[in-house]
Amino acid sequence: RGRGRERSKGSAVGRRRAPAAERGRHALQIEINRGIYMDETSHEKHDGFTKLRQDMRALMAHLIAVLPELADDLMAGGPTQSAAE
Repeated sequence: RGRGRERSKGSAVGRRRAPAAERGRHALQIEINRGIYMDETSHEKHDGFTKLRQDMRALMAHLIAVLPELADDLMAGGPTQSAAE
């Protein structure tokens, strides 16, 4: 729970989807503080948006690259050190 704040709507999604892991499905939920990429008063994007977009694209490219290995590891009973790196 985040510093006494109310849970986000997204956390409820994770709880509803949790049984899917029992069927071999997994989820990744990423919550991003709006202040990183926008003015929270005007809701206008600021310079942080470009950096966040670049970082998220890099993360997605990395996940796409390692997902086949991670899937194989999960099917075999657990992640290997190289998949976790």
